[in-house]
Amino acid sequence: PIACSNPPVAILLHGFASSKHGSNRCYVSLAEELAKAGIAAVRFDFRGSGDSEGTLSDITFHDLVSDAIAVIEHLDRIEGIDSERVG
Repeated sequence: PIACSNPPVAILLHGFASSKHGSNRCYVSLAEELAKAGIAAVRFDFRGSGDSEGTLSDITFHDLVSDAIAVIEHLDRIEGIDSERVG
């Protein structure tokens, strides 16, 4: 958990056919290190990957972009998130 209020937020986007955990849990480790530095991190599975619904073979590039935009829009609705400090 982040100890400071209103931290910057990094959205971690995994590669094609990967997951929010990453190879050898690299995205988990990255999120933990970012948290230690006072930066919140959001990890999620694109549809068709990891714990998400869907089949990878049915996913389009548009679907992936749509998923990323949905995460950004969700962050905009969370109190305490500064939309100017999301990357």
